[in-house]
Amino acid sequence: MRHGTESRRPPNRYERSDYAFELFHRELDYRRAFHRHDAEHFVRAFDVATHDHCETTIGHAPCEHYAGEPVADARQGLLRLYTLWLTNEKPDCSTLRCLD
Repeated sequence: MRHGTESRRPPNRYERSDYAFELFHRELDYRRAFHRHDAEHFVRAFDVATHDHCETTIGHAPCEHYAGEPVADARQGLLRLYTLWLTNEKPDCSTLRCLD
């Protein structure tokens, strides 16, 4: 499991700008990720700032980017991945909306 967030500091407040939460389940050979980066590009290209990745076999993605539900904070991002890991089942990528 990998995670990271990036914040900007406008005057008098903090603002999260980017994040990446990723789970590589080696035993079941899948990858699931929640991302926010290059927001201007994704808004221009797909009308969304966040996106997901879903590979039921690591390295083989039928779709490069899926529409994603924004992650509110680091706790929520880690909890979403941990909950997925606890199911001990591959995710069903077919239920996600492909952006590409």
